[in-house]
Amino acid sequence: MKRAIKILLIESNALLRKTITEYFSQSSDFHLCGVAHNIKMAEQKCAKELPDIAITDFAQHSLEELDAFSKLFAGFNTPVAFLSGHAEETEQLIITQFKIPQWAVIRKPTLNLVKNIRFLLPELEQSIRRLNAEELLKLKTPLRRSNREEQAERPTGPSKTKPKRTRSCDVIAIGASTGGTSALLSILSSLSSNVAPILVVVHMPAAYTGAVASRLNSLCDIFVCEAEENLALRNGMAVIAAGDRHLELVASQDGYRVHMGGYDPVNGHCPSVDELFFSVAQTAGVTAIGILLTGMGKDGAKGLLKMQEQGGHTIAQDEESSVVFGMPKAAIDLGAANEVLSLHGIAQSLGQRFELPPK
Repeated sequence: MKRAIKILLIESNALLRKTITEYFSQSSDFHLCGVAHNIKMAEQKCAKELPDIAITDFAQHSLEELDAFSKLFAGFNTPVAFLSGHAEETEQLIITQFKIPQWAVIRKPTLNLVKNIRFLLPELEQSIRRLNAEELLKLKTPLRRSNREEQAERPTGPSKTKPKRTRSCDVIAIGASTGGTSALLSILSSLSSNVAPILVVVHMPAAYTGAVASRLNSLCDIFVCEAEENLALRNGMAVIAAGDRHLELVASQDGYRVHMGGYDPVNGHCPSVDELFFSVAQTAGVTAIGILLTGMGKDGAKGLLKMQEQGGHTIAQDEESSVVFGMPKAAIDLGAANEVLSLHGIAQSLGQRFELPPK
């Protein structure tokens, strides 16, 4: 018999606490192992029974409490589902300031909470199931030795900041919006220094992009940085678009380089995923891979189609693993995706394609 997913709920709002408790108590798939009003109570509950997943309201905590919260659950390697009325800002704060192994942000209604709370619950359940499945998969999958460990055993080898270029043509372009920061971390942290250069557009404010790039760099074996004009692209590096400039790919005599585009929004966004994908389709053609991840709206769908038309390989994230299925669905509806894969499937596909050669 399948074991129920053990949930710890940390919630100070009595209405949310009662509603979430009643919802998950109705299914044998879940076991509410504890309900806490604050982080101190959560620590006491964890001492008695360790949960598989924690649920909490991001806005109810101070930064100091969130820091203690993240240390508690990072220590137990427990995934966390955050409720937030400002999902995008919450994602940036989590990835730049806190160390939580796996997490999801569920958009909380900001108006008429009593009336609209029921619409939150199915999405929360889906996120709980997805986080638990990812955690189980991680436990079952043998850990890949890090590039740092492999390189340490070699007499010589490329450093993280100057990865060896083993492929001269392939380029990977990734676009995302809501839920994209955590999705990006899942993919980039699984890749080796042999991976083709990666260009990334995630819809986020300009104030966060540098910090997000720095945080990803500290968590990944590959080199991750914020975009700069004329930056040379090499294998084993990922470039994150600045939050107020379009990111484009250009060809040069020594390979590919970054071009910082304009400031005017496209599809309501700057940077725009479509702008990145259009430039990659034109510049790299059949040698490119395009990946459209979770996000609201349609940005990136037409660009992914253009990449496909130029012979590039295109991938859209599936609905089950997406926080918001808007952008991938728009691309799928256009027939722009050669493959529709889960988040884990995307990471696995890239890992197999660009795995390090045997010593």
